[in-house]
Amino acid sequence: MPDHSGAWVPAVRPTERIDGDGVFLRRWSVDDAGVMHSLITANIDHLRPWMPWIAHEPLTEDDRRSLLAEWDSAWDAGTDCAYMVERDGVPVGSAGLHSRQGAGVLEIGYWVSAATTGNGVATAAAKALASHALAMSDVHAVEIHHDSANVASGRVAEKAGFAQVSTYRREVTAPGESGVTVRWVLSRQAR
Repeated sequence: MPDHSGAWVPAVRPTERIDGDGVFLRRWSVDDAGVMHSLITANIDHLRPWMPWIAHEPLTEDDRRSLLAEWDSAWDAGTDCAYMVERDGVPVGSAGLHSRQGAGVLEIGYWVSAATTGNGVATAAAKALASHALAMSDVHAVEIHHDSANVASGRVAEKAGFAQVSTYRREVTAPGESGVTVRWVLSRQAR
């Protein structure tokens, strides 16, 4: 189970359902293990370059249920909020809000299926999450961090209205990564 001790926790929790521009986000539940399993196993090669956790795939459905139970604990602790991304009622990816960047800041993470890449789904999900997060009273900024080699993720951040503010080096954890992370920020003042 993740260690949430010492992490900043927003005073207001995100809602479990968010409507976006052409996308719908809802909290993942343990009952979604089969849906998540199908979605991830169909996209392993697509996700492999950028997602370190894909190295452990495919998980069994029991392991996936355990993972989703951990996500429930993180949601309840207020440190991570993971959402299924749906388009036209079909699950197409995952997105989340994470409190790992410090007080007042939520980081957005996301991935979408190969079939929906380039169709604005990740951008719509990022915009919806950013708007929702910045409406929370103690959140003053949202961030997106991605490896510089992941150009598509940079386009998502830019199209979602984020400003690129810095880069930093970090350990390479997935095969497509360069080791340089790009940091994008959208603040309440910039909206």
